Amino acid sequence: MAVTIDGTTGVSLVQDGVVATADLADGAVTAAKIGSLPAGSVLQVVQSAMTDGVGFTLNNTFSTVTALNTAITPSSTNSKILVRVFLYVCADGGTSPYPAFRFIKGGSPISGATGSTTSSRRQVTGSVDPGVSSNIAIQPLYGEFLDSPNTTSETTYGIQVIGYDNRTFNVGATGGSDGSSGSVTLQAMTLMEIAG
Repeated sequence: MAVTIDGTTGVSLVQDGVVATADLADGAVTAAKIGSLPAGSVLQVVQSAMTDGVGFTLNNTFSTVTALNTAITPSSTNSKILVRVFLYVCADGGTSPYPAFRFIKGGSPISGATGSTTSSRRQVTGSVDPGVSSNIAIQPLYGEFLDSPNTTSETTYGIQVIGYDNRTFNVGATGGSDGSSGSVTLQAMTLMEIAG
């Protein structure tokens, strides 16, 4: 008598070459197995977003944009964290505040994530001149850095912004009075755990 093996008569096989959810036993994919993926694999992605504007008047001091603080818990001490931020900045006055930002981890600057410390200039991750004569000259400001936190504990990343000479600038909104010629933009910080 012929026996037909179709995966439903006591023998579990993937017969079409595709591993579907139904082919996996409960608990078969564990955090430990995910952590053993090849180096360079993306293990998890988390993001924080800010949907309103925040104004800053900073005289060469740094201030944290708390709405963009983002926490991640690495699955391995060998993992790296790719930190990305995208935001818009705009002068809120007649002269440019020369806004810039730097990445922070646990509230402190990340070593190696800024320009050279041998320069007398501000050591930052990214900077832009959003215009000197228009309150609606909003410009994108982007940066990324590959960090090695060497921990499996929850770690919080964020950014600090800095301005020049007590001049005001906005993160996420055009300056001046509220009106239809202005804009409110989306800001986002994204963290990607990369297998080491």
